[in-house]
Amino acid sequence: MYFIAMTIQALIERDVGMNMEKRGIVSLHIYPEGRECSSPAAYGILSLFDNIMLNHIIINGREIKKMCCFSQFRTNGENS
Repeated sequence: MYFIAMTIQALIERDVGMNMEKRGIVSLHIYPEGRECSSPAAYGILSLFDNIMLNHIIINGREIKKMCCFSQFRTNGENS
């Protein structure tokens, strides 16, 4: 299982790096305080999705609506 996780992590990092190069992007602002990163790690990339929420509104056992939104605060306690 560990091997699979490490392989997926490497593929994410490689894909992002290759797409950055292809599009001429030198760095991404993914670190706290908007600092730049020229070769983002999988943890930093995936943490960008920490504040995405999917809400289901259920009334009387029936789903009325699904809403996808960004929360105002990041999960690590810092404001976005």
